Amino acid sequence: MPPTIRAPYPGEGDALGALLDAAFAEHDESLRYEPPVMSLLLSGPRDGARLSVIAEDDGAPVAVAFVHLRDIRWGDLPLVGVHLGPVAVCPRRRGEGLGRLVCEEARARAEAIGADLLTLTMNPSHPARHLYERLGYRLIERFRPSIRALGPTSYVGSLAESSPWPTQLPGPPGRADALVERGPDALSAPEALRPRLVRAGDAEVLTLRWPVVARGPGAAIPAWSTQLIAVRGRGADQVRAVEATCVYAHRDGSVVAWSHPAVAGPLQGFQRDGAPWVWRMGLGLSAAGVEAVRRARAYDELGPSS
Repeated sequence: MPPTIRAPYPGEGDALGALLDAAFAEHDESLRYEPPVMSLLLSGPRDGARLSVIAEDDGAPVAVAFVHLRDIRWGDLPLVGVHLGPVAVCPRRRGEGLGRLVCEEARARAEAIGADLLTLTMNPSHPARHLYERLGYRLIERFRPSIRALGPTSYVGSLAESSPWPTQLPGPPGRADALVERGPDALSAPEALRPRLVRAGDAEVLTLRWPVVARGPGAAIPAWSTQLIAVRGRGADQVRAVEATCVYAHRDGSVVAWSHPAVAGPLQGFQRDGAPWVWRMGLGLSAAGVEAVRRARAYDELGPSS
């Protein structure tokens, strides 16, 4: 019998986290799908439980596609977007078409609510890239994250204050024909992910801390990474805010700080050499969505991507 397709159940985070961890175990610096991460995927942002897709066989999940609504602007035009991911298949069940099954069901659910397009992000070295291309997803952006290793530091003193997570998240600057995605304005991030707004003078840095697997010589260890979601300010205040953010991240156990280059810009001590490529892909569903994906331009280190 074919697998049963359903939405996630409340309280299913442990089983789905184990499935995701097993699916990505062989990939360097993969995310650890611990309870706080699963809480974000299952309870928010917006309709994650209703739109996400589980393939179940003999009472156990064998594949999953998480889905979340996004507000997207293409120039001055607002679009209804659906973000796909993470998508995972039980390693023992690969090659059975389960990834295609949950992705096609996710598309059907997006179409049913009138979404204009689907988006996803991925590492292009992952074999799933070929599945997404066969499903019609087009490349709309390529970049290497800006990264900074967090080792011992000589930075001394508290130059910044840490504030509660803000109710509105600043987005990256738009550009001509870019597809700019925004999640909900009132995202409730679990305290375990250490959400912070770090300020120094007129500058501020918004961060989240993610659990990851760090691979050293012959070992894979639990670790953390700190994501810089938004950076505001310039000059000495910006330097102080970013330096203080890195100190906080190091004290929290993070091994790296990173951000999208279009968000952080040329920050002191950050580089892209050695960082993995990230691809952002899109699939148009409405006429406006199809045209937006066809013409989309965003941060692309290799030149126009379409």
